[in-house]
Amino acid sequence: MMCFFSDGEQLTADDVVFTVGIYLMEDYAGTSTTLFERVENVEATDEYEVTFTMSEPDAALTASLEQAPIVPEHVLGDLETYADIEEHEASTTDAVIGAGPYVMTDWTVGQYINYEARDDYHNEGPYIQNITWRVGDTDAQLAMLQAGELDIMNAAPQDVVTVEAIDGYNLAEEPQFGYNYIGYNQRNELFESADVRRALTMAIDREAIIEGIMDGHGTVAEFPHSPEGPIYSDEIDSIPFDQEGALELLAEEGWEQNDSGQLVNGDGDVFAFSLLTNSEALVRTDWIVAVQQMLGEIGIEVETETMEFGAYLDRINPPNWDFDAIAGAWSLSLDPNMESLFHSRNIESGQNNIAYESEEFDELSTDNRAILDVDERMETLQQAAMQVAEDQVYTFMYYPTEFQAYRDNIQNHSYNSRAGLFRVQEWWIEE
Repeated sequence: MMCFFSDGEQLTADDVVFTVGIYLMEDYAGTSTTLFERVENVEATDEYEVTFTMSEPDAALTASLEQAPIVPEHVLGDLETYADIEEHEASTTDAVIGAGPYVMTDWTVGQYINYEARDDYHNEGPYIQNITWRVGDTDAQLAMLQAGELDIMNAAPQDVVTVEAIDGYNLAEEPQFGYNYIGYNQRNELFESADVRRALTMAIDREAIIEGIMDGHGTVAEFPHSPEGPIYSDEIDSIPFDQEGALELLAEEGWEQNDSGQLVNGDGDVFAFSLLTNSEALVRTDWIVAVQQMLGEIGIEVETETMEFGAYLDRINPPNWDFDAIAGAWSLSLDPNMESLFHSRNIESGQNNIAYESEEFDELSTDNRAILDVDERMETLQQAAMQVAEDQVYTFMYYPTEFQAYRDNIQNHSYNSRAGLFRVQEWWIEE
């Protein structure tokens, strides 16, 4: 079955080769630096056949391809640098060309994106002809849902009770394949010690945050992968809420409360830092205030800071790394390889923006890609994840539950937390 881009051009092996080649460009400046690093050569050996020559085995290659959306060689193929591709109109305007069931027709930044169904889509459907994806304030979207002006909306946990009371809508529920966390910038000497990071986790009542802010829609996280994934282990020791125990650990690291209750070191320096998140993540903007209060109870001064997502990314990613600690979330790949997040070689140009370094993790995670036996590889990755948990690289906050409200005349609706409109081409509206 042939597949076509939205401009009518056929998608072939040449497009796959070109897409992989983008990640191999000398000036590639994205965060996915390790996806195809073991690819020595890639070529189209038939119209629908791509042959990879590897410098060494890579069991994660298929998963890497799943993370690399195919882009049109006939549009971008004349460009020689990654910078040129980033600046091209097909990357920056509504001239985007894709191979999915819908084509983007126009957008207004911060407001909406319009999509129109493709008549030449290679599979059945799509049945719904036009989709408008609205962007913006969650409270405003909730008001629109209550007024019947939206057909579908991802609902925050604290809004579930409100959504359930709205007539004419169903509510889908799924565990998110990911977790929320606090990441500590280990370039800051405050966070160099794993015991300090463990003490910070002990001082935060994560269960109270889940119950009080998320209405119980989540579970405390202790492990750097999802309970739904193939390497999850519940054998890791849980870290209890224990502020007295946290103070004891911090005392061993040279931090004591002074007469004013502030946590200070021998030089009189106060344990103080800024906790940053993006303003669009309304649940996180709530719980960072709770974290501020809880850490304040043991004398740690936390300044909370929020900003628009683009500015937030600019602050936390290379080459800036301009943060003390961040409240974030990871939506995880189906392949549980965590090299991109925690391997030391991804500090300078990858996603390891907290500058975590561990010889044990590096060795385990690097070796995993050469292991072709699936069970053996999963065992190695589990050991690597256990190392991350033991080092308390993050305060693993919780595994969230996600919700999607949808109008009850939408038929064949399916929901997956990893995709906002999962299999939307298979939905239809009952008149």
